[in-house]
Amino acid sequence: MRRWGRTSFVRKRRSAMKRRPWQLQLTAETFEKEVLDDPGPVLVHFHAEWCGPCHIVRRAIDELETGFGHRVKACELDVDRSPRTAEEYGVGPLPTVLVFRGGAPIRRLTGPIPRSELVTTLVEALSD
Repeated sequence: MRRWGRTSFVRKRRSAMKRRPWQLQLTAETFEKEVLDDPGPVLVHFHAEWCGPCHIVRRAIDELETGFGHRVKACELDVDRSPRTAEEYGVGPLPTVLVFRGGAPIRRLTGPIPRSELVTTLVEALSD
């Protein structure tokens, strides 16, 4: 007889929490409206599900919600689902984070980005 204990519930709960509410999921169709038409700073995390460092950067971005959630819009774009958009902005190595303001990219970070570098970049984007 198989018993379903707390561990199976926790596993199911964790898998259901993969997507973060603070990071808006972008597609090629929503990119213009959510990023290019927004006058404020928008952080866009270009990622892929198979990319290990992308998950680390995603967690670092999630940690920024308490300090920047009301001043910066955070978005994610899966490059496997929207390759043309990624190509248009010269996204090569993953993960790549672009910060937009007024529809134009103003900052670019590539690779496994530490939380401190993300904070510095967002502070600079807000002070511009």
